[in-house]
Amino acid sequence: MLNHQESKFEHYRRVQLAKRKYLALTARPEADVDWTKRSECRGMDDEIFYGATSSDVAEAKEVCVHCVVGLNCLRYAIENDEKFGVWGGLDERELRLIKKIEPICPDAPSDLSVEAWV
Repeated sequence: MLNHQESKFEHYRRVQLAKRKYLALTARPEADVDWTKRSECRGMDDEIFYGATSSDVAEAKEVCVHCVVGLNCLRYAIENDEKFGVWGGLDERELRLIKKIEPICPDAPSDLSVEAWV
């Protein structure tokens, strides 16, 4: 949904990013299932990822940018119907958008880490 502070171009870019991330969720090989041990946010205060302001969300997304298991995190959020917080670099609006695109494929692999491809 286009909000009053977001241009049509920004909205289009956000939709396209969400579509690409969804496609990546269903196209990666399985490696290991304990991805949380390699997450960039491990040991950080959870409150960072559930912030109320746009600066809080931006700070959380900055952590996710550098995370090698961001797609695993995103998949976890979708499969567990997480409604709040930043997951895999996406905020609550972006997560809702991905859920609308198409439900997650039940046969998709469980590990989506970048390390599996290196």
